[in-house]
Amino acid sequence: MGQWADYLQGDLITIRLYENPASGYPWNFNTSYRLKVINEYFISADSSDSVTNAGGWRHITFLPEMPGNESLTATYKRPWEPKTGRGRGYSISFIIR
Repeated sequence: MGQWADYLQGDLITIRLYENPASGYPWNFNTSYRLKVINEYFISADSSDSVTNAGGWRHITFLPEMPGNESLTATYKRPWEPKTGRGRGYSISFIIR
């Protein structure tokens, strides 16, 4: 948490975070208009077909469309639950040139 990264406008930024959406806990991303989501997918940590509720990795790719400072935050919570400030989170700040 609390990382900084430097990118050029047009670079692709991919974030990969572990989650178990079957339990109702997906990652919820928050960002501004400078970062456009261009791809998002989930890969199960268990490659066999026998585990239907296995956790895995959420991959989300952003395209920086405008220069400036940007922050990306994500919370690992059920979407219907209120924000409490507790629980897992992820954040990274960018300088987009």
